[in-house]
Amino acid sequence: MTTVVLCGEREDTGIRRVLVRALSRYGGVQWYDGRRLHASRPDPEFFLYETTHLPKAEQVEGILIFKNLFYLHEKEKAPVGFVPVLDAQNLAAASALRGTQAIGITCGASPRDTLSMASLRDDSAVVSLQRELRDLSGKIWEPHDRAIRLEAGAEMYPILAACAVLLLSGKEVQDVFVF
Repeated sequence: MTTVVLCGEREDTGIRRVLVRALSRYGGVQWYDGRRLHASRPDPEFFLYETTHLPKAEQVEGILIFKNLFYLHEKEKAPVGFVPVLDAQNLAAASALRGTQAIGITCGASPRDTLSMASLRDDSAVVSLQRELRDLSGKIWEPHDRAIRLEAGAEMYPILAACAVLLLSGKEVQDVFVF
């Protein structure tokens, strides 16, 4: 099971909604929203844990997604073993990575970002992987564009973060992700 930690303020729900939709479709997800445990199907491939603080994790690997409403608390650092995903404009998340060996997967509109949005419409998007990316199993993903079909509207960063999780977890589908 791939562990995905979603870190930031609870009222920032956009990323959770898109992630739950995407992960439910591509392997199933069990998630804890701070109050209740939910599951999209029996034996899901993903576990999504939502928290306001950086987790203190030992011998756990996974993906750490920073919400845009993330506040760095005193002496917190990103845990070892997690691949961080962050909006390129999120300075608090960048500070949490400072002094660690973690290399963040940046998401944004710039060609310097690992994942960028080539186009965004109400029902579709195109995401560009700008440089090679090693997934959690060690497979290398070469730069490419990925079409996204949106069943419900979403903002840029939640779409990019969901794509990052699917790529990092090695989800190979045809040319289009649907969420």
